[in-house]
Amino acid sequence: MARAIAHLPALSSMGGQVHQHASWHAAGLESHLHTLHESLTALEWGARWPGPEEAEARGHLGSRAEQLRASAERAVSGADTFLQRSEVAAGRLGPALLEFVQAFRVLEKVVERCGEWMLELEEGLARSFDAEVSERLSELRSRLALLQAVDRSARNVHALADSLAVTRPKLAEAVQRKVKPSCASLCSRLVLLLQGPLAPDSAVHGVTGARSEAQIWVTQALSLALRMQASQDRLVREAGALRHRCSLLPRAGQDGDRLLPRKGLATAG
Repeated sequence: MARAIAHLPALSSMGGQVHQHASWHAAGLESHLHTLHESLTALEWGARWPGPEEAEARGHLGSRAEQLRASAERAVSGADTFLQRSEVAAGRLGPALLEFVQAFRVLEKVVERCGEWMLELEEGLARSFDAEVSERLSELRSRLALLQAVDRSARNVHALADSLAVTRPKLAEAVQRKVKPSCASLCSRLVLLLQGPLAPDSAVHGVTGARSEAQIWVTQALSLALRMQASQDRLVREAGALRHRCSLLPRAGQDGDRLLPRKGLATAG
């Protein structure tokens, strides 16, 4: 336990670095993608322009098309800004994660051995009860529980940061290679639909298919952005829990020698 406790300040520091490198804040991009999704949903058109209401229908669709174009530009620009701001930290996250996982695996092994020894001590105590040993063993159990809680927090921090590292490039690809071209194609087809006194069936079908495709990719990108923001919100809580739990054990471990009685635990392994 003394080995594990001595390891905690470094583990807490590494966890803080992982958190810092993964703090990319995707809420702004999420908002842009949500607005783009609403613009796609708001698109409406008929199979033919009605004669007396043609100008009004054209104006309505033209306005919706302009909203879509502007929303798509903001989403793509927001993605570019997000990627630029997170690029340096994202490059540092991989090495930080590798160092962090190596650190908490060391802790994990020590905690596992402590747990095995604790079982041996409990079995010995069951055979030959000693009130002093029993009391001190109870304190050791509490400290082992805290070490196990630190281990769980470290695992959660690693899992969340690793998920962010995987999701970020997926989000970039979804916006740049799927959302951007699909929205550009839809806007081009809307221009064709707005031309001529009557909208040909081919133009209507083209817009219908292009919007369905754009909606699929925008929905996927929005899902990734939501997942990323949710992971970052959880990472804030887990990194805080890791720091807090690590801070508890050094104070508890200052009197570790007192927990070893002259007999019993001192010779138990």
